Amino acid sequence: MNISNAHIIEGDVVTSSVEDLAQLFKGIEVIVSALSGDQSIVYDGQLKLLNAAKLSGVKKFVPSSYGFNFQDYLQLGDSFLIDPKKKLISDLQSQNQVDYLLIHNGLFYSYAFFPSFLFQKENDTVKYYGDLNVRIQLTDTSDIAKYVVEASLNPQLKNKSINVAGDEKTLEELAHLSFPQTQLEFEKLGSAQDLKNHIQKEIQQGLKPEQIGPIIYQQLQWIAISGVAHPPKTDNDLFNVKPLSLNDYVKNQK
Repeated sequence: MNISNAHIIEGDVVTSSVEDLAQLFKGIEVIVSALSGDQSIVYDGQLKLLNAAKLSGVKKFVPSSYGFNFQDYLQLGDSFLIDPKKKLISDLQSQNQVDYLLIHNGLFYSYAFFPSFLFQKENDTVKYYGDLNVRIQLTDTSDIAKYVVEASLNPQLKNKSINVAGDEKTLEELAHLSFPQTQLEFEKLGSAQDLKNHIQKEIQQGLKPEQIGPIIYQQLQWIAISGVAHPPKTDNDLFNVKPLSLNDYVKNQK
């Protein structure tokens, strides 16, 4: 099937064999993965893609690494969502048949405005964890796609992590963008470490299935508000992308 010159090939990273996937990849030079899900997809499935890429002669593999830079700044156990992605790094680095590239973009613009993610609002009071002055890097989804395309087709960008960002805001600036019509008062719930301690305590007590989603939510919140995965510089200068600012993104949502 051809749609706008894109050739659609059906496959399944869960049920298809490595050999079947390799047949689908014949003649393809770059694989860009945008998978999400549990370990069976994000780790096992992407490992299948990597092994199929080896068999079919693919030159570069761009795994689903978007979001915070977990390779350089996060540890296994910091996030259930990110752990399978981090686990894949050792498989990428232990082979030399296929080049790889990890692309990190901070927080997705839309995530900053998810209800009760960074803030809990009660009347005119905004409750938060962390420091209002902490800086958070963010990128719009459409710009991430532009960075990915350029990076995928650049043969010089390989076997490393790159960091891109569409904008950077403090936690306080994000609060004012989230609630623009309100004269805000702020109430600190605790430090970033307090939030992490709360998360660890919940995990140690044992999680019911319905608690896993909220804990993943809180783990991402901790990564964002702690600044732990904030790179000192971006690689934006390697690209011809002019990213949409967060302020313009907000205007476009109205």
